Amino acid sequence: DGVIVGWVADENEIAHAALWVDDRLTLLPTLSGTRMSRAYGRNWRGDIVGFMFTVDREGPIPTLWASDLSCQALPSPQDYGGLVCGINNDGVMVGLEYLDGSAILDMKKLPQYDWISAERMGEYVCLQGSQTDLNTRAILWQGQEAIPLEELVTLNSGWVFTEALAVNGQGHILINAVNEDVSTFALLVPA
Repeated sequence: DGVIVGWVADENEIAHAALWVDDRLTLLPTLSGTRMSRAYGRNWRGDIVGFMFTVDREGPIPTLWASDLSCQALPSPQDYGGLVCGINNDGVMVGLEYLDGSAILDMKKLPQYDWISAERMGEYVCLQGSQTDLNTRAILWQGQEAIPLEELVTLNSGWVFTEALAVNGQGHILINAVNEDVSTFALLVPA
């Protein structure tokens, strides 16, 4: 549909969440005191997700920009913050939260996402994440409730879900999971 979300850097190399519609750039609004922001995903309704850092909070704030571009901070179960990577057309959001202060002092440690494909399968857009040594866990947001994804899985396999990257209209969630020294991508499918 000619729409892309992401971020642009200003002359001081500070990232600002951005929306491009047919080559026209719009900086997304932020909360008062925001010092940096990034947008990672968009659904067909026009809702955008990502994160921002503000001067009065140490960690990143998971953020939703509604289709009218109003900005809303989302909860994070831990005090260290998190970010939202994907949203489907039902408004279900997925991402990660930080379990310690590893992202607070060094914003360069934030996960970097490489675009793999704009190929759409329903509402599903696939992004690949390159996780650093951050201590994170995958989160699902339903409205204002943040739920660790491991709490929704009945099988105790020993895998730790470190980040959720995308969610489609059927509720399938692309995650990164770690078990001892092995890291892999997996697809969670609702029962």
